[in-house]
Amino acid sequence: MKEERIIEVIDSLIEDNEIMPVIVEGKRDEIALRKIGLKGEILRFNLGMSMTGFCEFIIQNYKKVILLFDWDRKGNNLLSSMEKILISNGVMCDTEKRNEIQSIVGNSIRSVEEIYPFYILSLEKLTLKNFKRSPKIIRK
Repeated sequence: MKEERIIEVIDSLIEDNEIMPVIVEGKRDEIALRKIGLKGEILRFNLGMSMTGFCEFIIQNYKKVILLFDWDRKGNNLLSSMEKILISNGVMCDTEKRNEIQSIVGNSIRSVEEIYPFYILSLEKLTLKNFKRSPKIIRK
């Protein structure tokens, strides 16, 4: 079921973020992830630093990161470029969460900031579905 799968992936992302940073494109992406419940480090690429400068910072400070960019051409290009640089310099890049989210939602969302409303809607659908399944309470 799509709702259960997206909740599992997001819960896994929240857990993984406790031990490694998530790299996103911009501020709205970070805000959406905070609303979902990520409490660990979230690093924004779009802070005016060059790709080289940003990657050097990551290489010097982290052994493993989660890359979570939008599912558009810009996000795909950014992912490809950054992943190549980081991996070639010994930084492990987790792109599994990004790929899992894409496989679950398809073209329903195109940006990281859209994950939050999708996640909330999934929680609501699952709650409603579970509520309908629960035994009816008979009141006297």
